[in-house]
Amino acid sequence: MKTAPVNNNILFMGRIVESKGIIDLVDSLILLSKRTKINFHFHLCGAGILQDEIIEKLEKNLKSKYTFYGIVQSKEKWDILNKCQIFILPSRWGEGLPMGMLEAMAFGKTIIVTDDASMKVIINDNINGVLVKKCDPDDIALKLEYLLKNEERMKDLGDNAKNYFDLNFDLNTYYSTVMSYYNALIIGNNLN
Repeated sequence: MKTAPVNNNILFMGRIVESKGIIDLVDSLILLSKRTKINFHFHLCGAGILQDEIIEKLEKNLKSKYTFYGIVQSKEKWDILNKCQIFILPSRWGEGLPMGMLEAMAFGKTIIVTDDASMKVIINDNINGVLVKKCDPDDIALKLEYLLKNEERMKDLGDNAKNYFDLNFDLNTYYSTVMSYYNALIIGNNLN
């Protein structure tokens, strides 16, 4: 059975600095563009010290296959998240728990990250997202290619990411968890 073509929109949302793996990501997109006939569009949101260098490289190699937004907030941010299928953050080091990743999970997007810090705790490879090797544009390109050719797999990963978010980070769930810890502390102190 043939499925309708996917919209192949890839999103990076974060600081445009070396630690976020932006150089690896752009190199992987250039590889993907040269190796395959897959039509995709890269959405770049953020600002940082490498911004001019990255935009120049994108302009030279991807031409009309990318859009740069700068720093986005509120409705513009949600509109961009809505139009993209893949959220990617191939961090090299120094990651905590990225809000952009959590927001993308809440929107049911396919998540691609490295195994840095808490990302490897939240993302279970090939269950609710995909882990890529650090500093490895070829690995990123290969996994992007696979996903962009497999819409159903992307949908499954996105659905699993949303379910994981809802079970662990939804405001009501978070509130209930905090309150249960708080109540246990109060009850425990009253027993002494």
